[in-house]
Amino acid sequence: MIHWLSNMIGAMAALGLIIAALVYMVSPKHGSELLKRVVVFLIGSLLSLCVLRQFAACLGVLSFLLLGMVIVIAAYLIREGRRGRPQRELGRRGAERTPLLPSNEENL
Repeated sequence: MIHWLSNMIGAMAALGLIIAALVYMVSPKHGSELLKRVVVFLIGSLLSLCVLRQFAACLGVLSFLLLGMVIVIAAYLIREGRRGRPQRELGRRGAERTPLLPSNEENL
């Protein structure tokens, strides 16, 4: 059931390792940083995939919908929490007005 996810993780890890090797040939510093990121991604994704498989084995398919909804709501709350409240300018209140040209009452 989760085989496509493990295949996708493997393909992304292989692509990341190939890119890290090519970057390492040009710049060893950037290549080693990219390699560390790929390894951390690979370890994290494999551990989370193992936990997800155990969760699916215990609870079943419908629990994935509940888990997905919880993840989406948590991601939304985290994003809104990091965004913060919009800053207001202290000097101005209300809508801006466009300046009006003076009327030609003197010429009449």
